Amino acid sequence: MIRGERAIAIACPPAVVFDYLADMRNLREWNPRTRQVEKLSEGRPRAGTRFRSRHRNAGWVESELIACERPRRLLILARGRRLDLLAQFRLEPLSAGTALRIRLEARPHRLWRLLAPLIVPRFRRENTKLLQELKRVLEARSAPVAAAQCGGNQ
Repeated sequence: MIRGERAIAIACPPAVVFDYLADMRNLREWNPRTRQVEKLSEGRPRAGTRFRSRHRNAGWVESELIACERPRRLLILARGRRLDLLAQFRLEPLSAGTALRIRLEARPHRLWRLLAPLIVPRFRRENTKLLQELKRVLEARSAPVAAAQCGGNQ
């Protein structure tokens, strides 16, 4: 099993960050490996909502929101051909936004289990970059709203 944990501060309210993460169709905006995402369930994202996504070098992955406690906690289980991934997102309010902590547990299948020692350093590097991109995208989306609320863009 491969485990990792990362944290980042995002200048957006926890509810905005939570809603963005819970709708996995947003994944393509900040994960360059994601090629396609389909929502398989009806309604707003909630516990039990399912998605299917296609990723470069990983193929199709089926994901389900296991726990959805808006705006504090989100738990996603993703099952793919090469590995299963459990991703836990914890969100805490900060004076200037959200403290986002992500805990990942990946269980590689078959040959990928043997390659795990080689994959771990890349996995950690890429996850750090992905978090930075998530932060950039969320803050860029929120900037026009924040400027309008503060009387900017006059």
